[in-house]
Amino acid sequence: MIFWIFLACFGNRHIRKVQSLAASEDIEALSEILLNSSQSYLREEAIRSMSHISAYSWTTHSRTAAIECVASEKEHCSIRGYCAEALGKVQAVEAVDTIVSAMEQCDSESRYWMLLGLEPLAAESSLAQAQIAALENDVDIFIRTRARNWR
Repeated sequence: MIFWIFLACFGNRHIRKVQSLAASEDIEALSEILLNSSQSYLREEAIRSMSHISAYSWTTHSRTAAIECVASEKEHCSIRGYCAEALGKVQAVEAVDTIVSAMEQCDSESRYWMLLGLEPLAAESSLAQAQIAALENDVDIFIRTRARNWR
């Protein structure tokens, strides 16, 4: 019993660290957590925090970290989806190829988040436009509806 309480407190300490980095908008430290943490809940908290930081604060390193997150087949698809959405928010057009490739490897919910990442990139990327058009016939009703409403 004491072990579980200790474990819960230890995990909470890491979450509070990520939240304090987010509050100070330390995009570099959050990028390092995204790239190097062995705990998926910390990587998820890091990318969710990064997505709320202004696009002007994102560095080349932070964009690369998020692109590597999307590209990694070892990463949980849900986290890959959140990374794709964050890349869309910061207009990282260089990530379109990676997002489109990842969509072929992930579940429907994660692909939905990736679609949300592609939408803001479609103004500058014909590949993003083509992928969204192709998703108008997707088997998943939520993806199909979102893609059709994008036009």
